[in-house]
Amino acid sequence: MKRCMRFLLRLHLLPAAGVSLLFAAVSLLLGFWGDISFFRSYYTALPLVVVVLLFVFAASFTTSGVSLALSMGARRHDLAASMVGGFLLGTIVCVALTVLTAMVPALAGWTDRDTYGVMLLLSISPVSWPMLALVYLLAQGAGAFAGLLMLGHKVLGVILIALFWALASGLVFVAVMIPAAALETPLGVLPVALYLILGGLSVLFLLLTGRWVLRAVVR
Repeated sequence: MKRCMRFLLRLHLLPAAGVSLLFAAVSLLLGFWGDISFFRSYYTALPLVVVVLLFVFAASFTTSGVSLALSMGARRHDLAASMVGGFLLGTIVCVALTVLTAMVPALAGWTDRDTYGVMLLLSISPVSWPMLALVYLLAQGAGAFAGLLMLGHKVLGVILIALFWALASGLVFVAVMIPAAALETPLGVLPVALYLILGGLSVLFLLLTGRWVLRAVVR
């Protein structure tokens, strides 16, 4: 179990979190301390970048990493459990990275914070964090399942990848805006419905991925 977790962390979490951290650092250093406006737009896009990275590295892991681990003697149940645990850990780490980055302008006393979009909301509205976490978890679950589809059903895999990428920006916006807006304006059951939809889709993709791992035939 521990070996499977370390294997997943090396191929999925560390690259995704590392590139996200590098992206955040570069956008902050060049956009604000370097006063290059071009990189400030990168800063506001950090949640979307994290979503894309989590999706891509999850897909890469299931496309090649799962078969490699099984061929090296990893037990299916250990690998499936490690994937769930690793994706949850990846969600926590990336949410923490995003929120801490969003708080930098306030801590640094920058005066133009109103232009920071979703990053401003993340820094002042903790109610948005749980839904953002669900989006990050969904990105990993969908990416993992898309990677598996690419192994045997490439057309379906491409469709899922294209669909998720087309919706990614909207998912991030909704995840941050809706909980924050619900504090000011009654939105009825919409926030609860979004939680259920995002959570349900995340669980569905994780179950489908785990089922494939448990039944996988290594060649």
